[in-house]
Amino acid sequence: KPNRIKIKMSLPEILQSGEDNDIAIEANWLSGPAAAGLKANVSMSLYSISTPFKQYEKYSFNNPLNTFQKSEYKIYDDFLDSEGKASYKYKAPLAQQAPGMLAANIITRVKEKGGDESIVSNQILFSPYKSYVGVALGDKEFETDSDLSFPIVTLDHSGNPIDRGLKYKIYKLRWSWWWDDFDYRHDNTGVIVASGNVTTKEGVAEIPFRVDYPTWGRY
Repeated sequence: KPNRIKIKMSLPEILQSGEDNDIAIEANWLSGPAAAGLKANVSMSLYSISTPFKQYEKYSFNNPLNTFQKSEYKIYDDFLDSEGKASYKYKAPLAQQAPGMLAANIITRVKEKGGDESIVSNQILFSPYKSYVGVALGDKEFETDSDLSFPIVTLDHSGNPIDRGLKYKIYKLRWSWWWDDFDYRHDNTGVIVASGNVTTKEGVAEIPFRVDYPTWGRY
């Protein structure tokens, strides 16, 4: 069935994890009057995204060691007031194992007394962290015996450059294979081959690196 109620959601551009976020609902019948006293339900689904910041598409901001399963949360479940409105502060959940910025799909339902529902969906960003580090690896294949540098950027949750002092480590990956009962097994371990400190200025810096022959491999 098509919606019979017009639902307007007031949401921040970015939900900040662990903080109070202002959210408001306004519902009106398509004929005009306020949808007074009806039951409203707001839920949120979180999922990973790869390129959260415009103008920085060539940078990777996600931690490949962290995985995030799609998660669902209840934001609001109550009645609208006599004007068909509701406003509240929503303390966004923590998502400390998130690989980076997340996307939030906000589903709002307003239920008529007869049982029919009107539904709208809004997509916004969900920030698990206060700031983000992005690294640009380019082609990801490099020659030995060459001085390399990897550009990095540090941004706040809105995508604005900020200065940060960082520590970095570069690992060489080692694959191990063995026969276990009726199948081959494998494991991937890393050995630190370079580390250091770097400070971004106006949100940018570079990490130096060099691999001399014959120590080629995966890093």
